Amino acid sequence: MSFLTPSTSESSDYLYEAQISCVITGPDKWRWVAYCFVDAYYDDVGKETVSQYNEESLGEEGLRVDPLTLGRFDADNPMHNPREYFLTVFRIRLNQARREWQQVVENLSQRVRAYEKVCWHLLYRYRTFL
Repeated sequence: MSFLTPSTSESSDYLYEAQISCVITGPDKWRWVAYCFVDAYYDDVGKETVSQYNEESLGEEGLRVDPLTLGRFDADNPMHNPREYFLTVFRIRLNQARREWQQVVENLSQRVRAYEKVCWHLLYRYRTFL
């Protein structure tokens, strides 16, 4: 839909497929480990890495945050129930995807409205010449 990109714009917008995988495993509900893999190769600005969270924890506040929860929970005060933890991570990551799609829809809506204005303006000008 390149016609929605303004001709004055030098950059292009793209939709990228992304994937987030999270698994929690262990022999029982008292001993478990969680893994979360985030495919965000397209994200130039805010690459989400564990080392980024670690570097931020070395600051003045010194708060170690949980990377699986996008830094919303304290890693030094973990949840002990693996099911509750999984659902918390799932909720946070689902909200992350929802926000991304809302941004895509808003950008597309703005471009469609701008394109409609141009089309209606040209149509009006064409009709006045007839």
